[in-house]
Parts: sequence; C-alpha cells; structure tokens
Amino acid sequence: MCGIAGVIGEFDPDNMNYEKIKQSMFNRGPNFFGHKIFKKDKFTCLLFHSRLSIIDLSSLSNQPLDYENFCMVYNGEIYNYVELKKELQALGYRFKTSSDTEVVLIAFDCWGDKCFEKFEGMWSVAIFDKRTFSLKLSRDRFGEKPLYYSVVNNTLYFASETKTIHLLKNIRDKVNYKQIKRLLVNGYKSLFKLNETYYENIKYLEPSTSLHFSCKSKCEKKKYWNFSIESKKISLNDCKDFLSKKFKDIMIKKMRSDVPISFCLSGGVDSNLLLSIASENST
Repeated sequence: MCGIAGVIGEFDPDNMNYEKIKQSMFNRGPNFFGHKIFKKDKFTCLLFHSRLSIIDLSSLSNQPLDYENFCMVYNGEIYNYVELKKELQALGYRFKTSSDTEVVLIAFDCWGDKCFEKFEGMWSVAIFDKRTFSLKLSRDRFGEKPLYYSVVNNTLYFASETKTIHLLKNIRDKVNYKQIKRLLVNGYKSLFKLNETYYENIKYLEPSTSLHFSCKSKCEKKKYWNFSIESKKISLNDCKDFLSKKFKDIMIKKMRSDVPISFCLSGGVDSNLLLSIASENST
C-alpha cells in the first residue's frame, strides 16, 4: 500500500507541519516521501505521497507524478495496466517508466473520467488539474483502498487515514458518537451504509465514486460504476471453462510485481487453489 494526502483551497502552506505529516504516512509507504505545492492567486494545492514500491522500483515512479497539465498522487494497483499501456501506445502516447502509476495518469489524460471504468484493480487517487486549478478524487469499485475527505471553508482536505487529515487541518475533529453507537448496536457492516466516519467533519469517499472539487464551485460526486447481473443460459461445461480461464487470467494479472510474492495459507480449498494457479504460472 501507499499513502496519499493533500489540501486544495484557501490556506497557508507555511503553517503545515511537514515532518509530522510525513511521520503519519510512513507506515503506509517507507520507500519514498514526496510533496508538491501549486499556487494561483489566493488558492493553493498541496499534494503528499508516501510510497511502498512494488512495480517499477526506480525513482522515476516516485510521486507526486506530473504529466502535461496534471499532477497525481495514487495508492493502489491496476492489474490490467500492461493491456491499457499497449492501448495508449497505439494511440500515440509515450511512457518514461514501467509502472502502473504512469498508466493511470496518462489514461486520465486520454479518456478523462472514463478511464476509471477501464481500470481493473484497487485504487484511491487524487489528480490535480493545473489549468483549471481543480482536483479529482476517485476510489475503486469495492472500496478496497481507503480515501477520506473533509471540506471546511471552501477548502478540501483528503488522506488515506483520518489522522493525517487532523494534521493537515491543524485541529482534531470532534468525535462522531452516532457512528460509535451504530457500531455497538448494529455491528461493523452498518458503518458502510453512510459515508460517515468516527469524526463529525470527516467523510469517506464511497466506492465506485469520483469527486470533483474546484475552488470556485461546489463538490460534485459521481458514481462511475454500478454492480449488475446479466442472466445468460450456458452449459455446465461452458461455465467451468469460463470460470477456469477467467480465474487464471485474473491471477496472472495480479501476480505482476517487481518484488517477491508470498502467500498466507489458511489451509482451505480457496487459498490452496490460489497457490496452485500461482505456482503453475510463476516464472
């Protein structure tokens, strides 16, 4: 995993405690920490990233990452980045790294919000547009990667963890006792029926959702994907062949890594099946 954080709006970046922010994000990515500042008139955008290197271990893939008019901080892994990269290269794009990070940013440059529909993987991402001085947040389909945000006085704060948002705002938000009651009375699953957190002024971005923030307009959220089931009659053998091929394809994509891969086995059928497929397709 990696850690992302940032602020956009009217604030003084000199009041930030950069060392404490770095320390709060270190547990999410110890390999590199970077930040960038952008200013326009009375507005400022500040982006932070702590990196856990998995794909393309070179410094070229450190973040925040720039491409043309965009700057991005990203946490996650796009499993089909190799296929998307070939598609983008066919359209004339050129790449400087072998990372999925660069593919995410160039895909956004090419397709805009439509790129999120093309991604197969898990992510939380923030993309800053230097031309319009606006920010795009996006979270993966099932919310595997965390992304919290808070809007105060036309300023947006976001981070992978709430503790970093407290440091960005330089205050500790009030505890949301309603959320604690939901947990105690209704259990863990009830927490995700609303986008509230354990703090009153901090929310989490819902899965399958993107958020657009401009200093001169309101937050706009959009659902880019909805789960649906299509009924189709097929034979049992066709179903077996389809599942077998799909399962192997997914496993091969998820095994793309520039660091060693390990498995934690529970002893059940599912975990041993994963290990079996991985062993057959490892190089």
